[in-house]
Amino acid sequence: MLQDIFRVEDSVGTGYYYAGGCNNCISSSRHPVPNDDPLLGHIWNDLKNHEEHSNYRFGFKSIELLNQWFIVADRWEMLEENFRVVHLSVTDTMKGFHRSVYHGETQSIFLPEYAEVVNVLSPIEI
Repeated sequence: MLQDIFRVEDSVGTGYYYAGGCNNCISSSRHPVPNDDPLLGHIWNDLKNHEEHSNYRFGFKSIELLNQWFIVADRWEMLEENFRVVHLSVTDTMKGFHRSVYHGETQSIFLPEYAEVVNVLSPIEI
């Protein structure tokens, strides 16, 4: 089964957020860490316990969720820093004991080796 993911990243695939930290973080109560996401917290903790969390990347299951996280002012900053919005199609499958994609309430995590680029958008196009 294929799952849509919308991810903010630069031209080499580095996102604003990654497992264990962030680049150019936008700090706000709108941006909970995975542990604080009600639908993702237990999954994230399990991945960390098995030291598999660093393989995952962050994104959103819809443009609407991305827009709740990154408001218009954030998107202009993203544009100035050469970030873009990448629409990905991720194959939802099992890898060992874990899935290749999980959706939380506010964000999603996925394994990049199961993702294919569908489209690339400017942050101000969304």
